[in-house]
Amino acid sequence: MSGPHAEGVEIFVSVLKICPERCDGCGICADVCPFAAITWTQGRPEFNENCRACPICREECPADAIYTPEGDAGPEPTGSAGVMVAAELRGEEIEPVTLELIAEAQRLARHLSWPVHCVIFGAECDPAARELLRYGVDTVQLYQEPALGHFRPVPCTDVLEDAVRRLDPAVLLMAGTPVGRSLAPRLAARLRTGLTADCTSLEITGDGRLLQTRPAYGGDIMATIETPTGRPQMATVRPGVMKIASPDYSRKGEIIRQAISITG
Repeated sequence: MSGPHAEGVEIFVSVLKICPERCDGCGICADVCPFAAITWTQGRPEFNENCRACPICREECPADAIYTPEGDAGPEPTGSAGVMVAAELRGEEIEPVTLELIAEAQRLARHLSWPVHCVIFGAECDPAARELLRYGVDTVQLYQEPALGHFRPVPCTDVLEDAVRRLDPAVLLMAGTPVGRSLAPRLAARLRTGLTADCTSLEITGDGRLLQTRPAYGGDIMATIETPTGRPQMATVRPGVMKIASPDYSRKGEIIRQAISITG
């Protein structure tokens, strides 16, 4: 989304465009953007350097004024594979929504023979990590540090970013809880990828594109959103809308302890 200037300065150019003839200045695009990527100049919206080229604003625009010019969608991502679930704990107990996400991750991964990873962090989460293995994940990435005993957005985002950069998953699922809603936009901004919030349905195509469905316009319609160029494809999922995973003792996963320096 950006290119080198002749003098070595990066000039931001958004992949998405706004048709001035169609735009009525309603402001919905700025309201729904999770990255604060739309600013106003002379009463009209413009994309700034925060734009991740996710299609949320395009899908929500009632005037159909936002578009991607043909040939400007950017390169197709390559190399990423697997589905990662960010586990949530309440104290030392696994939040039920985490088991919903694991079941959904396994369903999506099955179509492409992808691995399923889970990342968990806290001051004392060995028992929870072992419990997650009972649900058939391939790896549990365990970050156990005293500094992670209390929720702080920056260190927790650091952990998730570290896990993503180590494993390069194609899909990352997080809970649509207060914790997930706090961390997911921060992480997506760092990774320069798209995020679809509060999904109620997920599907995956044969080439690994995640189709993310969420309510729009106050629930009057359902919008299906894709992340064409960013990886991982990130989605938060509303608790209670998907089936909880059942234990799967036939699969033997592995707990991988990861070290990270927590500052601040």
